[in-house]
Amino acid sequence: KAFCININGSKYKLNDYSKPKNNVLSILYLTKPGAEVISGTEKYNDAIEKFSINGEWKKSLILIQNMREKNLSPSIESYCETISSMRKALEFEESESLLNQMLKDKMPNDLFGLYAASNPNDSKSSQTARVFSLLLCMREDNLEPDVDTYRAVMGLCTKEKLWHLSLLLLEHMQLNGIQPGKFIYNEICTVLEAENKYNLADIIYERSVKEGVFEPWNNDQKIDLHSFTANTARAAVRSVLTDMIRRPKDRPYHDIFNSNPSSLLIITGVGKRSEEGVAVIKPAILEMLNTEFGIPAMLQAHNPGCIEIFPQYLNKWVRQRIRDSDRMSDPEISRMMLELEPKSQIKDELLDERSDKAAFKKKIKVHKKTIGLSEP
Repeated sequence: KAFCININGSKYKLNDYSKPKNNVLSILYLTKPGAEVISGTEKYNDAIEKFSINGEWKKSLILIQNMREKNLSPSIESYCETISSMRKALEFEESESLLNQMLKDKMPNDLFGLYAASNPNDSKSSQTARVFSLLLCMREDNLEPDVDTYRAVMGLCTKEKLWHLSLLLLEHMQLNGIQPGKFIYNEICTVLEAENKYNLADIIYERSVKEGVFEPWNNDQKIDLHSFTANTARAAVRSVLTDMIRRPKDRPYHDIFNSNPSSLLIITGVGKRSEEGVAVIKPAILEMLNTEFGIPAMLQAHNPGCIEIFPQYLNKWVRQRIRDSDRMSDPEISRMMLELEPKSQIKDELLDERSDKAAFKKKIKVHKKTIGLSEP
């Protein structure tokens, strides 16, 4: 079986190999002119997710727009895969705009009615669905949910790993004029982390900072994570690292582009406020930095509740992150790389590389002479 899609005027054909309960797309190639476009929602969503996973987010955006023009509905998963792909490509503002578009497009007219169980006492339905059914009963009595109601429902969404619904609930409460606090944002970051939606968790965390819910910065080189949960702390540190590249205008960030960059200090505490006094945030952040990101991070000798990352390691991580984004041809990105790698430094590195190669060739020549081999 095959279907075709139209991207920027070019016809593409994708073979569809069916497996039980799953369609896997493979082998993308051009078709003959005049091939028809099949507009099935499922086919579009599969293609969007595949393009996004492969880093081809521009094609995903075009397909999303095509679907909306045809009154088809991109899935939340398709939106989120595209958003993640855009974040990886350093398209920060655009990915946030797409998230806002997704929340607007996917918000039903009646969120509680859509997800409610037919009966609040139905034991076969999830706890969240039964609670939504109770909320409908409250509505009949002219009682609207308050912030405590949303807190309770958001907690259930985290427990049942309903990350899609958590995002919609956040939008729903804000549309109804209710400001989410730390608990709500902690719950959303927790469920997104549990489902490996790290880029979404980072955007949601950054929204909370913009709203003044979290204020992690003590100064431009030190952040304090004392009031954070472990999952929100992970999102916060990822955001801090990303902001070194992004350099946002609406919140503080650690500047490694100045002439004398400093270490980044992350205050985690030693676990005095944790259950049984066991540190939770500190090992989680150390594990993420050292293992997942490959950034050497260590505790300060005089302060075991503070993690320090030296500027040279931050510089190296930023340069690698930019290279991984496949945007080296972008003039602005190239300029940033030059700021991080002065020409004199690049020249020195090239000279070192050449001298290493010369020394290696000399060793090979001596070795061949020793064992009696002639030069080629």
